[in-house]
Formats: sequence, C-alpha cells, structure tokens
Amino acid sequence: MKSIISKLNYLFVSLFLLLAACTDEEDPNRRDLLLGTWEIQSGELVNYSVRVSGIDIERSQIQTVAPLLAGSGVDIDELDQGLEDAAGVVFPAGTTVSFAENNDYTFSSSDGTDTGTWSLSDNEETISLDVANELGLNQLNLTIESLTNQEVSLLFTIRQADVDLQSLGLDELPSQIEDFTIDYRFRFNKQ
Repeated sequence: MKSIISKLNYLFVSLFLLLAACTDEEDPNRRDLLLGTWEIQSGELVNYSVRVSGIDIERSQIQTVAPLLAGSGVDIDELDQGLEDAAGVVFPAGTTVSFAENNDYTFSSSDGTDTGTWSLSDNEETISLDVANELGLNQLNLTIESLTNQEVSLLFTIRQADVDLQSLGLDELPSQIEDFTIDYRFRFNKQ
C-alpha cells in the first residue's frame, strides 16, 4: 500500500512540475501588443447623444424625434451625416500610428506627421496620447475595445466639455444644442 501511495505521490509531483514548466511563457501584456505601427482600417460613428431644446436625442431615436424638432432650426439628418463623416476626419484613410517602447508615438496621415508621448492606464484599458489638435484637446483618450497581435479596436468619446469650440471657429453652439457626447470606433491593423 505504501508503495502505491509513494508512486502516486511521485506521479502527482511529476505532473505538477511538467505543468509548471509548460506555463512559464507569459502572455504578452497589452502594452507589448501595442508596440509597433498600426494602420487605420475603418472608422464609424457608434452613437451620440445631443440635448436639443431640452430633449435628449440618442442616435437610435433620430428618425422618431426629427419631426418634433422641425421648428428648432436643427437639421437632424444633416447633423447625423456630419457626425458620421467626421470619423474620416479624426483618422483619415491611410493614417498610421506607431507606438514606441520609450512611450513616444508618431501619427502620420495625409495631413502630415505629429509626434508626442503615449501612456497606457494601469488597468491597460485606455491609451492616452498627449497631443494638441483642432478640437482643443490636450490629450486623446482611446478605450481599448479589443486587442490582438494583429488588430486593435479603439473607442473614442468626445464630450462638449472636452472641446474648445473657439479653436473650431465657433463662439458657442447653436442655442438649440445644449450638450453633446459623440462615440466613435476605430479599427487598426498592425503593419
């Protein structure tokens, strides 16, 4: 009986050591996966909410609410199309973003090249790019929706409080628009 127990113990210890040896390879963390150059594949408007004349409008409600706002001076269909088109302005076709080990990034598009520093949040869910841009933002925060070694999907939210309207040439929003939040999704492939 002792011999059987001894052999079982030996078998369990051997199995444990074998399994431990197989799991020594660490999965790459998100920071390591981000390093390199990424090219934009698509950008899309995910959602928005706009407070117009006291009414909160989500994108899914646009056709239902449009007749109610006909006299407000806001063309809802034009607003929706303009926000959809803006995805191509944020990251135009052909845009690449390179993340370096030293936390520098290079952003290249048909508009030119910008550089700055980047960081990843402690929970590895948000990429922050230090940047000056047309929106008046000093930092772009991109939420990582999904990330593999070949593809990343990023969510970008713009809030009225984040935007310097004067830098866009606007003294203020039209009086009917009281507040807004806009959500975009961008997909990049690794080069």
